[in-house]
Amino acid sequence: MIFYFSATGNSEYAAKKTAAALGCGTVSIGEALRENSFSYSLKDSEPLGFALPTFAGTLPGAAARFIERLQLSGAPGYVFGILTCGGAAGEEAAALGAALRGKGFQLDAAFELVMPDNFILWSSLPDKARLEAILDSADRALDDIIAAVTRGEKNFSDAGGEPRSPYMPFQRLGAAADESVPAMPSLGEFIVTDACTGCGECARLCPMECIKMSGGKPIRDGECTLCLACLHRCPAGAVEYGDSTRGKTRYYNPRLAFITPS
Repeated sequence: MIFYFSATGNSEYAAKKTAAALGCGTVSIGEALRENSFSYSLKDSEPLGFALPTFAGTLPGAAARFIERLQLSGAPGYVFGILTCGGAAGEEAAALGAALRGKGFQLDAAFELVMPDNFILWSSLPDKARLEAILDSADRALDDIIAAVTRGEKNFSDAGGEPRSPYMPFQRLGAAADESVPAMPSLGEFIVTDACTGCGECARLCPMECIKMSGGKPIRDGECTLCLACLHRCPAGAVEYGDSTRGKTRYYNPRLAFITPS
């Protein structure tokens, strides 16, 4: 079983391609959070995997919360993580290892998978040719990762101790911004432009359910994990983050549609 957290398709692609090779199923962490679904059963010695994006060198807050609430029966035969990142995963392997130890599981291996960096708040997507080259390289690297997982390669040690940041803090929006629980400083704010059609796709996609529709427009209130699903996947391109995303190309992994469901 492979759990994945994915807003723009990179980690979902990694999870589903790996699951197809291993003959196991996948679970969307975003959907599980929205549905309050945290109880799962493993078959005897079934591998347990996590395909997760790197957020500020550690786990996404949403993924950390899911693992904290996860109730898993059965003993996995092998536990691994595939960490998708724009360059390097930082301390995410250590953070995943610590989170899983808290649930009584030992992480056996963690693999970094460089894919297109789409955190466009402070960067931009590469041009089409460079994007395709990154995806081609990621496919080759993922094939190597799948081979390593298949043979049960172990490359993780928790000898380095606890990570400095167990997960990227949530950004608190609306009334929740007044709460005293620590949260990351705001890099700006989400803006919905007049292009919004009121379709509700952003609310449907939000893993933290901090987007609600009111009067045909999205209202944000709650804990945001800054996955940017709402921004990248708005059909009308109506979501911006301050001025930092204006005019920038949005992204959703173009190869996800070609993965055969496991």
